[in-house]
Amino acid sequence: MNEVNALIQRIKSNDKKVRYQALEQVMKLSRSNKRKQKAVFLSVLHEKALSEKWEERYISMYTISRFMWKNGCFDDFKETYNYVLKLLEDQDGRVRIAAFNALENFRGFFIACVYGGLTNFPEKDIVKLWLDSLILLWDKTKSIKEGKQQYFLMKCVDTLFRPDMESYLNNKEYKKYMEIWEKLQELNEEYDESGGL
Repeated sequence: MNEVNALIQRIKSNDKKVRYQALEQVMKLSRSNKRKQKAVFLSVLHEKALSEKWEERYISMYTISRFMWKNGCFDDFKETYNYVLKLLEDQDGRVRIAAFNALENFRGFFIACVYGGLTNFPEKDIVKLWLDSLILLWDKTKSIKEGKQQYFLMKCVDTLFRPDMESYLNNKEYKKYMEIWEKLQELNEEYDESGGL
């Protein structure tokens, strides 16, 4: 635990060199077979994601955006992803941006699991997690009036959307998937015509 806390402290450093070296260690740890140490590390990041201090939530997302899911437990993957989804709506913009970067990281692993031959997580569970989160974010996007928050969530949906997932979806899922795609294009056009935000 002391080693994990020391690594977190280095990630918080104002010295860019120290911070980047710490992030390299995060990526090295996440690629390793040290499952117990990784589980402890993730539990610390999860605690920070729930902190009342924006700095702690930011550090959690900033670090998760560098975490490489080479192996490990799917439940840890899912739990961590759910924290990312939650903090996409954080009151602090710095936390939201860090969560967006973490979302991009997860998107890469969704693609790797489905198309890149990464087999450490069940494909069916990965597809379900991806689709459920896509629908969740889209429903939130629709429920918000035009403005910066809607635009940000729209970009989150755009980041997650994959235009070649048809073969993994049943008819009902495919219908919802195409509805999101069509409406997303309409919304994108509206913002483009209005000159963005």
